[in-house]
Amino acid sequence: MAVENVRGKRILVTEDLHPEGIRMLEEAGMDLVYWDWQRLTDPDTPTDVDAIIGKQYFQCNSELMGRLLPQLKWVITCGAGKNNIDEAYCAEKGIAVFNAPGSNAVSVAEQAIMIMIGGLRYLNECQTSLREGKWLRDELAGNELMGKTVGIIGLGAIGKALAKRLVAFETEVIYYDIVRYEDFEAEWDVTFVPQDDLLARSDIVTIHMWLDEETEGMANADLFSKMKDGAIFMNLARGPMVVLEDLKAALRSGKLRYAGLDTFPTEPNDDMDLMTIPNLIVTPHTSGIPHEGYVRMNTWAIQWFFNDA
Repeated sequence: MAVENVRGKRILVTEDLHPEGIRMLEEAGMDLVYWDWQRLTDPDTPTDVDAIIGKQYFQCNSELMGRLLPQLKWVITCGAGKNNIDEAYCAEKGIAVFNAPGSNAVSVAEQAIMIMIGGLRYLNECQTSLREGKWLRDELAGNELMGKTVGIIGLGAIGKALAKRLVAFETEVIYYDIVRYEDFEAEWDVTFVPQDDLLARSDIVTIHMWLDEETEGMANADLFSKMKDGAIFMNLARGPMVVLEDLKAALRSGKLRYAGLDTFPTEPNDDMDLMTIPNLIVTPHTSGIPHEGYVRMNTWAIQWFFNDA
């Protein structure tokens, strides 16, 4: 543990961290400087800091980091992804980057299952109809998750956590990734298939990929056309992976039975037309931040920073 290396160093805290994370930084003897992430472009942003820490919303780009050099040595993001950080610039300038991969895997996996069952059992319609005084018991009986084929696109930490839990529901789990995980396949009875085969076979397709140039906009009209008629589509990864207009068309036409979204191209979501679609379960990017997952994201990132600083 390299806590002694950070004692007395100044760290710019840009978002509300969990108190346990703040306690860890304070007990390590760091000098905490608080500055809201929305004001990082202000000319009076403190620049005499050795580290900067935040969550998904602070944009740690070359412009910001250039103003913090030459003192800046470490960037910490309390989350699984690093899309908000210009990693190439960090590598060029020798700035170490820390995050918390896998810290929210269970959290996201559990929410994915919640949305799957919610779609299959018409949760939205049950709630709405009952509140309207209707009793549509037979019409809204829905279907079981057991026996369904679930296709996971992206078998990283979240995809694996989801696959393990789906096995308990007696589903057939297939996946596509740019990497084969043969040991995991053998242990958990999941099957690797090409992406087009996954789309054609799956009753439920769920995306758990990183956002990059190749995955941005991947869930488009072409992808939806390759899915089973009446399938369910879910994205709990990153909003820009989905072309919303294409998804809305697939839902309204009946091509897709249901969809579930936890992330949106713009956050907070500003597409109110999307909210008029009844066969859609939406959550405000909460999948990774229930209390337990939120604590892990904060503390794991800080602990790995301490270990390697």
